[in-house]
Amino acid sequence: MKAEENTRTYFWLNIVLLVLLLSGIVTLEYYARSWSRKLHIRTIILKGNIALNRDEVLPLLSLKNDSLLLHYRLEKLSINIQQHTWVKTAKVTRIFPSTLRVDIEERIPVAITVLNSTFYLDNEGCIMKPLEGKDLLKIPVVSAEHRESDGKQQKQICIHLLQALNVVVVAASHCTEMYYLVSEVHTKKDNNVVLYTLDSAVPIEVGKEEFEQRLQTVLTFWKNIVKDPATPQLIETLDARFKNRVVVRWKQFQTKNNVNNG
Repeated sequence: MKAEENTRTYFWLNIVLLVLLLSGIVTLEYYARSWSRKLHIRTIILKGNIALNRDEVLPLLSLKNDSLLLHYRLEKLSINIQQHTWVKTAKVTRIFPSTLRVDIEERIPVAITVLNSTFYLDNEGCIMKPLEGKDLLKIPVVSAEHRESDGKQQKQICIHLLQALNVVVVAASHCTEMYYLVSEVHTKKDNNVVLYTLDSAVPIEVGKEEFEQRLQTVLTFWKNIVKDPATPQLIETLDARFKNRVVVRWKQFQTKNNVNNG
């Protein structure tokens, strides 16, 4: 009899505890929902932007007026921000009770190209739209003699433009002075690359490979030989497709010469 009474007591005690637990969960849920409805987004912090301003980035969040802080998925908001062609990475986080923080990493344009319109390219070949109201940057133009036709929704560049871009990236990374001497980098039908200088548009053949070494050779030649501002006007072509040597073809009546750079 006593064992049955203890069992009955234990059973009802468990029932009471379960009811209390469920009541507590329901109460917490109620207050949590009530609290979350009071957490409206009042402030948005933007970090990491250099070229972009708030008006170009924050509308991409697509937030409604008086939005709740917990209403949106942070991953979705980050993806929205990355739709901007200048945004490489984006991360959105919450700061309670009323703030969203947006951290972005911008793409850096290294070249200009003309597809169905004028675009920037970063070092990965990603296409970036020029920012409205801002002048085009003074950076090299890349072009190709043979490339696929331009679609209305151009998302990636062809392999021939990529070859020209590779030269620009090498110059920007390993031969900065040469980067600022060049106005255009062009890939010909045979995939050989030719540069054109800012000064007098001197064509410089650099071939298909070993771009870093060849750019350094051209830069050494330019510093040592092209000292007079009038000299570039006398040069018809430069050919750097040789190890440590630039072949110069002069204009007027001068013959072909070899210049050894070491």
